[in-house]
Amino acid sequence: MEGQLGRKDLRFIGVCLLVAVVSLIIGVHYFYRAFPEASIDFRVTRDEARAQAAAFLATRDFDLADYRHSAIFRYNDQTKTFLERELGLEEATKTIGQPVQLWRWSHRWVRELEKEEFRVDITTTGQLVGFSHLIEEEAPGASLEESTARNLAETFLTTALGRDLAALEFVEAIASERPERIDHTFTWKLRDFAVGEGTYRVFVNIQGDQIGGFGEYLKVPEAWQRDFTELRSRNQATGMAASLFLILTMLAMLAVFFGRVRGQDIRWKTALIFGAIAAVLTLLAELNNLPITEFNYNTTDTYGSFLTSQLLLSLLSAIGQGILIFFLTAAAEPLYRRHYRGQIQLGAQFTFTGMRTKRFLLGTILGLTLTAFFFAYQTIFYVVADHFGAWSPAQIPYSEMVNTYIPWIMVLLIGFMPAVSEEFISRAFSIPFLHKYLKSRWAAVVLSAIIWGFAHAGYPQQPFWIRGVEVGIAGVLIGYIFLRFGLLAPLVWHYTVDALYTALILLRSSNSYFVISAAITAGLMFVPLAVALFLYFRQRQFADPAPLLNECDIPDEAEEKTGVPGAASPESQLAPAPTPTFAYTPFTPRRMGLSAVVVLASLGFLALDYEKPFDFVDIGLTRPQAETKAIAHLEATGVDASRYEIVTFHQNQPNSSGIKYILEREPV
Repeated sequence: MEGQLGRKDLRFIGVCLLVAVVSLIIGVHYFYRAFPEASIDFRVTRDEARAQAAAFLATRDFDLADYRHSAIFRYNDQTKTFLERELGLEEATKTIGQPVQLWRWSHRWVRELEKEEFRVDITTTGQLVGFSHLIEEEAPGASLEESTARNLAETFLTTALGRDLAALEFVEAIASERPERIDHTFTWKLRDFAVGEGTYRVFVNIQGDQIGGFGEYLKVPEAWQRDFTELRSRNQATGMAASLFLILTMLAMLAVFFGRVRGQDIRWKTALIFGAIAAVLTLLAELNNLPITEFNYNTTDTYGSFLTSQLLLSLLSAIGQGILIFFLTAAAEPLYRRHYRGQIQLGAQFTFTGMRTKRFLLGTILGLTLTAFFFAYQTIFYVVADHFGAWSPAQIPYSEMVNTYIPWIMVLLIGFMPAVSEEFISRAFSIPFLHKYLKSRWAAVVLSAIIWGFAHAGYPQQPFWIRGVEVGIAGVLIGYIFLRFGLLAPLVWHYTVDALYTALILLRSSNSYFVISAAITAGLMFVPLAVALFLYFRQRQFADPAPLLNECDIPDEAEEKTGVPGAASPESQLAPAPTPTFAYTPFTPRRMGLSAVVVLASLGFLALDYEKPFDFVDIGLTRPQAETKAIAHLEATGVDASRYEIVTFHQNQPNSSGIKYILEREPV
């Protein structure tokens, strides 16, 4: 009986609560063991770091009054990964901060249409670890001898930075001639410190006779970089292979979309609502990221043009995401509606009447239970995987999200977009579509789960297949839930779990606004659940779901045009729908002839002889001749070219900027 909560329903709710509680206990207890968290001491806030950076520049007699400021938190991910893999998380944590300074507030001061700018890096513990003063190459200055410039650099290290030269070993000096000065760069490495072949470097730049910058970094060995790139390439190759199947799936969705358009079987309103939500959230998120984007402002443009271009790009991105979700909804909804006729319509799930049904209440409870279960499942999976040698990088408990105007906007976006796109592609569309051709419901569930799972293989976890297996197993479970309970529970689960992981940094913040806003947005699905419970206890009964079922939204007219029969019996609810058939009207000879004339006339333009840009450029060598000369040069220097692959391509010299520069001053 769908009007009241029966004993079976109460048992179902009780089991869900028990699973959720047990899962949360397991997940919370073992979470940081499965997903170790990098330890960052935010002893200095962004504003405090800005004041410290500005004070340093003031001691160098730089006036920042007319400069525009921006700042970001940053770190070198390659350095972090190298330390974790070479030392393990515990030793890497000890090394980061002593001596490797990884976590930094990076501050930038610029003026529009001027090259001159300043950057200062302050660690989260308040140490000055980086400075650069960018000036014009044509700027005048001194031309010091190397020894004099090195003395200047060493004096800066000892007096301004308080570094002990006895702890540093000199590595190299590089001189760069400018039109009216000579610049020098001197590099030292820290004595008695090495991680494998990795060394910690300190450098100072001298511009003429002025300090132009300094910095410190861990020099990661090139051999390690190559090996790790090769290791990561397996993740990327696996992810690309799975993505190819997703592309094929989307092509199938495109074919179904046009077929349903012809059959007048698209629910445009439902697709427009989902697309509009995606567009609005994307636009808000893009605008929200302006403080971060501003850090990369190119000063060759005016700030007004930069801001205008960012606004236009934000709008285009929002339109693109809206169109994508609109298309996915329009293509997946007809298959879901026709194959699972006993389920509530997609467009009716979150209506007032839909939320008054018992199915909505139980589906939402199940989706939230799956969130807690998935939390525990991932934790146990990686605890066991770690025991057998799997590796995951440490999580960073900080995100540029907290530097935006409204941080919780990103929580909404990351919750909504993957939930809708992935559930529509990999469940609502793929399972019924594959069921039709594989003739097996479970084969469709497993195959769609494998494709969906290994599409996540690009993550850095090792071995390369571990992430695909973890997500693929979860995909099989979610596929079963989809078949048994419909699309609502997977949507609630997917939104909540992605939103929760995104909001973790805000939830751990000491800022009450961050905590409250993150809790509300991550737990958004509790709101309709609360509404459903309130309506039930107020009216003492649920709404009848019969008028909202998919089987009630298959008009006879559409059935005649598509050849799909009427409502199926309960036993055949999961059976594939017959292939739609359409009447085909061929082109008339007159239209075919007109088309041929247009095509031939268009091709005729290719026969026209006209002067193309840079036709006068004489390329004296063919590709084989160029390869022969290159190989001969390598062999003359003692390099066996046969051991290497050769890739030959044409490259303009000077580059496009150089060509523009010449054309401004010389005739073509």
